[in-house]
Amino acid sequence: MAYYIKLFRAFWIYLIGYSTLIISCNQISFSNKEKESNNKEFKIDINAEIIKWKSDLVKKNRIGNPCNFESIESKKAQDWSKNNKDQLNGLPKNETEIYTAQSDFDNDGKEDLIIYFMAQNCSGHNGGTPSFAKIVYANGYANDMLMDTIVTSIILAYNQKKAKNTRLMDITDNYLKENVSISFKNGIVGEFSLYTNKDAHCCPSYNGTYTYNVKTKKAAIELVTLEK
Repeated sequence: MAYYIKLFRAFWIYLIGYSTLIISCNQISFSNKEKESNNKEFKIDINAEIIKWKSDLVKKNRIGNPCNFESIESKKAQDWSKNNKDQLNGLPKNETEIYTAQSDFDNDGKEDLIIYFMAQNCSGHNGGTPSFAKIVYANGYANDMLMDTIVTSIILAYNQKKAKNTRLMDITDNYLKENVSISFKNGIVGEFSLYTNKDAHCCPSYNGTYTYNVKTKKAAIELVTLEK
């Protein structure tokens, strides 16, 4: 009798262990399927995002449509002005002038997307043209005002330097938006020019480069004082 009791107990222990193993395997399988589902869910369609952003920029009157004419006196130029009221600049006429890069900007383990370009001068105005940039995060959130944040961070970084260096002059944000470039080289980087109130459009007091940290929303800058 004792033999059968021991045999029954051994069988019961085996049955419980086997059931636990099956449940654990099912949980691991479900977890893997869930991860695969999440990766598919958050995959960014780069071309779709570019098309959507271009459309949004034009609809919100932040920029005009692309222009394609040799002279601002031409009929095409006049038509562009009528169809893009109150706009001086347009989207790039070549898709190759719209750049993208992927990186994990928010450290969530998923690749996000940055899209950026420099606007096209469609009115013959003096000076440069502004750059536009947008980050699309893998979680669906997007920031299409990235350049405004970068401009603000450059001014802040300059003022912090000025507080430690009395030789640096007071600057204005005149012409700043049209004089900040952006690119992606192992991070968000670019160049800028800074003006004092006495500077003509042609002649800024400072040039510089920046590296922008998306997470902290701060820029590290290097300045070059220009001789006049």
